[in-house]
Amino acid sequence: MRIRCAAAVVPLVLMSVSLAIAAGDTDPSKPLQVIVPAPPGGALDIVGRIVGPKLAEGLGHPVVLENRSGASHMIAAAAVAKAAPDGYTLLVGSQTALAVVPLLYPESGVDPVKDFAAAAMIGTIPLMLVVHPSVPAGTVQELIAHAKANPGELNFASGGVGTTPHMAAELFATMAGITLVHVG
Repeated sequence: MRIRCAAAVVPLVLMSVSLAIAAGDTDPSKPLQVIVPAPPGGALDIVGRIVGPKLAEGLGHPVVLENRSGASHMIAAAAVAKAAPDGYTLLVGSQTALAVVPLLYPESGVDPVKDFAAAAMIGTIPLMLVVHPSVPAGTVQELIAHAKANPGELNFASGGVGTTPHMAAELFATMAGITLVHVG
């Protein structure tokens, strides 16, 4: 596998319906729940597992991480949006859950502007364009030329429809004037 170029950067934001606990709730009645919209081992999960213990240490309060993957992060986003606005439920938010998918699927019922308040930006995850060594391309220009000569024969993978990697690849294909097949 060869790295070709950085394609985009995905901001991660810790989101909450309310931040009562961080604002000085002196008598917490339950652990803080941080919902991660990705399966264990994924980039968002790793970020959550790094931030969770630091958050617990900083607040002096237990923090429980819960993975709720699926539907391009909307399962997790909906769970946090519907949680009691008591400050005990946070979302490791992503561009996918808070910008792209609500536009693609307005029926999801999640309104990122009304349902969430940003708490902190906790990191970025770079996206990279990579190709298998069997693809006869050593540069982005060669990849585009190969795709133009073989329309619809190159596949690309992502974590699902509407995810940031999916949308970045579609944007690349559109800008390059090529046809790629999404395998999500």
